[in-house]
Amino acid sequence: MQQKKKLLIIDREPVSETLISYFEKFEFEIIHKIDISAIDYHDDLPTALLIDWSIAQKNKGRLLKLLTDFSDIPVIIVHHEENENTCIQALEEGADDFFSKSRTPRELHARINAIIKRMEKINPSREKEVLAFANWRLYPGPRQLYRDGVEYKLSPSEYNLLLAFVRHPQQILKRDYLRQKISQQRDKVLSDRLMDTHISRLRQKIESDPKHPRLIKTVRNTGYLFNARVSTGKGQSI
Repeated sequence: MQQKKKLLIIDREPVSETLISYFEKFEFEIIHKIDISAIDYHDDLPTALLIDWSIAQKNKGRLLKLLTDFSDIPVIIVHHEENENTCIQALEEGADDFFSKSRTPRELHARINAIIKRMEKINPSREKEVLAFANWRLYPGPRQLYRDGVEYKLSPSEYNLLLAFVRHPQQILKRDYLRQKISQQRDKVLSDRLMDTHISRLRQKIESDPKHPRLIKTVRNTGYLFNARVSTGKGQSI
């Protein structure tokens, strides 16, 4: 099953009709948000993300989290001006590209495709890898989780936790290690309570009986253990 293409645009200004018309021809759904905090991490996982420079500068903490959560998705900073200093700063802060709003949608599309191809060359198996456990199938490339042909939505934190678990089955993963997987913001420490909340939400989605978990086991005073046999393979489709 191919993931639907989405172009997520974070900008206080309206999206131009020219850009919308162009990308709709290529079967993109345009999602427009006026602020980073308005993103729905369950439904808005995009093919590519555009964020206005002024919003990025006013929300540097949230931008860092966004770059972490969408690490395998093209993130492009957009700006009205062709400004070399702004471009360099955006790239140094982790953006994949910088794009002037005065340029054409066709060029933007080409840049998005170029970034995606570059990512696939770095990890050529990203779209085909399958991690199977119990009755679940996790596809790291498109970040999708399926059971019996039905997709189950995961937030970025839930996905990062699950990926860490299935990469290290039958191993005790310390809480500090899992904290790093959830957040790369070193100036903010994830509390034990919030950590437990993320684990609980993941259990609600993958455990048959979340109150008596069989997959994600708590190891007292240490961390968690993923109690499942995980098989890896290549899958052309879901």
